[in-house]
Amino acid sequence: MTDPESSTVPAVPASAESAPTGLPSPGGPPSAPPSAAPARQDDVDKRRKEKVELAGAIVIGIAAVLTALATFWGSQADGEADRYRTMALDLTLDANDLYNDANAQEAIERDWIFSWLTEAQNGTDAADYLEVAMPDEVWALADEWQSSDDDIIDPFSEDAAMFYPSYSELWSQQLLELGDDSYFDARCALFETQVADTQSEAFGVAVVVLAISLVVGGVAALLQSKPAQLVALSAAVLALVFGALMLVAAADTDEAREVAAEELFEGEEGIAPGEELAVVGELCRALG
Repeated sequence: MTDPESSTVPAVPASAESAPTGLPSPGGPPSAPPSAAPARQDDVDKRRKEKVELAGAIVIGIAAVLTALATFWGSQADGEADRYRTMALDLTLDANDLYNDANAQEAIERDWIFSWLTEAQNGTDAADYLEVAMPDEVWALADEWQSSDDDIIDPFSEDAAMFYPSYSELWSQQLLELGDDSYFDARCALFETQVADTQSEAFGVAVVVLAISLVVGGVAALLQSKPAQLVALSAAVLALVFGALMLVAAADTDEAREVAAEELFEGEEGIAPGEELAVVGELCRALG
């Protein structure tokens, strides 16, 4: 005999038993696929690397421009140093030639005066001849020397310029003054050489520091570790800032002139520390 209840309840298909009902499972919400978390981390790493690469490119670009400027200005300073160094050498040679000519001319003038004096004391006619033949400025000095009551044995001594106005008119003394002018011009050219050398050295140091910024900035983009990237990028930025400051300092001509003046007059008597640049301004004339 058939059970009435069993005959009225339809059978449930097997597929219906496994169909989702839309309700949460007893254990909580459904979990994400296992590959979702690594993918998000990869995106974060990729964005961080792109930011580091962008920052590194900016640092490299700025450092490259500043390095080019430092190299260009340094080459200009080297050219100026070579130009003034050559000028100083030429002026020094000119001064030496003028000093030699002055000594030779003074020997001639001295011979004129003492030959005349000897012949005059001997009462010969040669004294009259020498008086007419010698240059006017030499005869003026001889006349002033003989007419003076000063006890000066040699009219060419260091005191002669104070007692005899015609002494400065001698051609030997004019050559000596020209030699002094060339000598001081040579020192001024040497000073300008030191100024240019000082700037050239400063530009060279700035180039080295900026090159470090270039290299470290490029390395930062290649690193994979976040701490390593931050350290490298920070070092590149610091090197860039320091190199830029050194570049600005190297371009300061006034500072370079002060340093060069101290080096030029170091240890010289009569020049107090801090007055070297003022002395240069007094001694040096405009050099072309």
